[in-house]
Amino acid sequence: MTPEQMEVRARLHDDFPLYARHALKIRTKTNEIKPLILNNAQRILEDAVQKDMDSRGYARIIILKARQQGLSTVVGGRCYFKVSQNRARKAMVVTHHADVNG
Repeated sequence: MTPEQMEVRARLHDDFPLYARHALKIRTKTNEIKPLILNNAQRILEDAVQKDMDSRGYARIIILKARQQGLSTVVGGRCYFKVSQNRARKAMVVTHHADVNG
């Protein structure tokens, strides 16, 4: 690998928004396949995740009722980013469904 390729590889390894834009694709509501470019809500979530990662070494984020903002998409993308870029890495998304009738 050339030094330039090594630099790009290092940036893709460490920079999720860059990785998402260049390596991840999403299917839009109009059925198009496009790069995952983080929207404003996703960038806010990414900043919170990065802050947790920097301070604790892991992220534990609770997202309440975030519909149609693309947060589950970016969470899935970030999980894939972490497990695909590192050996023996695991990721987990935990959800909760409250029984409002019981």
